[in-house]
Amino acid sequence: MFLVCTNMACFILLIGILIFIKYNKYVPIRLSTPNVYYDVEKTTLEWMPINKAIGYQIYIEGGDTQSHFIYDCSFDLLNLSLGTHNLKVRALGLSVINDSSWTKNYKFKVELNANVKLDKPVNLDFNDNILSWDSVPNAEGYEISANDTILFSVDNFVKLDVQAGIYDFKVKALSKFHDSKVVTLQE
Repeated sequence: MFLVCTNMACFILLIGILIFIKYNKYVPIRLSTPNVYYDVEKTTLEWMPINKAIGYQIYIEGGDTQSHFIYDCSFDLLNLSLGTHNLKVRALGLSVINDSSWTKNYKFKVELNANVKLDKPVNLDFNDNILSWDSVPNAEGYEISANDTILFSVDNFVKLDVQAGIYDFKVKALSKFHDSKVVTLQE
């Protein structure tokens, strides 16, 4: 497409636009990569804020691979499930500001500590042949006893095929290292 100028002012304007386009090219800005460190006391990954970042993305591989968008400059590792995880972080830009490069991978293994004692299950309830209780943090499963019949469950409930009568239900939380105290419910 050609523009035909009929007067000198139009010609000078056209030359000015062409010079502007030639020497003022779009130069994208890339954000700095976060400098991540591990705070042992708080069990968090932390970094200093990156100038002009609108937030941060954390990519987690292992267990359930997932990606989180956060505004803070830290990530609590206690949010991770048991297992080995690789994490990396990048600063996010907006519009003409490009995202930073990813940090290196940080590898973490989340294990149940042998010194952690399990709480006993609470709020036992038996309704419509379902025995339920509140989940116990760090429990890997539950042992349920219904009048001396032993069952196991990884959930915080179990459906029982029982007839009318009096039952003595017992539930305890299980882990690799410790079991909780037994809780009893009579119905």
